[in-house]
Amino acid sequence: MNTPIHCEFEAQALAAMLEYRWPHAVEPTLREHVAGCASCSEVVAMADTFAAARQETHSIATVPDASRVWWIAQIRARREAAADAARPILVTQIAAFAWALGILVVCLGGVLAWFQPARVWISSMVVAHGFVIAMAAAIVLLLPTAAYFAMGKD
Repeated sequence: MNTPIHCEFEAQALAAMLEYRWPHAVEPTLREHVAGCASCSEVVAMADTFAAARQETHSIATVPDASRVWWIAQIRARREAAADAARPILVTQIAAFAWALGILVVCLGGVLAWFQPARVWISSMVVAHGFVIAMAAAIVLLLPTAAYFAMGKD
């Protein structure tokens, strides 16, 4: 296993770079050491590259006005509140549509002649297995409703 060689002055050189003291506000002995030490000079070169990139990024970056940030945050909060308020309405609309579709099927099933054999089969199944069908319907309706109310609250 190859272990990297670190110099005891690397931390001081890096701290001087990060504190913007390099090269003018550091001790001359540290400057002389960095000039002669490959590890420390590499640390200083890398830190200098990162500092230059940070300065370039700061000069390019545009920070929006605080009032604009606040305004956008208010619009987002209103949209989220409207979406939260619309969720129960959507669930109610879906349930109403399902009930209306079921009533339509029942009404058409009693009237249409081609549906009569299926109606007889369904009625015999309901009579024979009514309790099981009722329990399955209750589970199908109650579990999603319970999950919605349990998970819908933050």
